[in-house]
Amino acid sequence: MASPEAHERAKAILLTLGGTWSVGEAMAHLGVGRTRFAELRLQLLEAVLDAMEGGVRGRPRRREDPHAELITKLEDEIAELTRLLERARAEIEILSGPAQAAVLARRGGAA
Repeated sequence: MASPEAHERAKAILLTLGGTWSVGEAMAHLGVGRTRFAELRLQLLEAVLDAMEGGVRGRPRRREDPHAELITKLEDEIAELTRLLERARAEIEILSGPAQAAVLARRGGAA
């Protein structure tokens, strides 16, 4: 937030630009000389022009979750490990026969 002094400076300069006050009146109101007034006016006009520069139109882009890439990678890894586990269970069932399959089923391993 701008200070009250900054507001007064901007107001005085805008009143001169609008023709309500003379430069002399604005200088007297602000208690500055011609050179300082010219500097202040230039600063104000440059700030206005900077503010009017075209930027990105529309809504700002949504910030992406910084962890989204890691989460996706971990989800892919979980899916791959789950696939490998199911494959290993199937191989154990095939190689071990019905007795081992029953043990795995009791442990919640194989269907």
